[in-house]
Amino acid sequence: MLMHQLAAACRGHWHGTMPVDNRPVRICTDSRQLQPGDVFLALRGEHFDGHAFIPQLAGRASAVIGEASGRAQAAATPYLEVADSLRAFG
Repeated sequence: MLMHQLAAACRGHWHGTMPVDNRPVRICTDSRQLQPGDVFLALRGEHFDGHAFIPQLAGRASAVIGEASGRAQAAATPYLEVADSLRAFG
């Protein structure tokens, strides 16, 4: 999947400038495993919230996919806002 297909597939919308990249997107859900250029998907669980790690990803993630609550934390990173990040992952 390419960046321009990501919003449609996740039923989300971009905040900030959508990254322009013609390489396939690698989605990462674990901030410890994030590689430069990856898209971080912030998942929320019973004992964790990936949105809390968004500020640490500046400069490492090419974009972030998350719910509205995490948007402000990703000020310098393109942010694809979705209604439910777990559903977007599926």
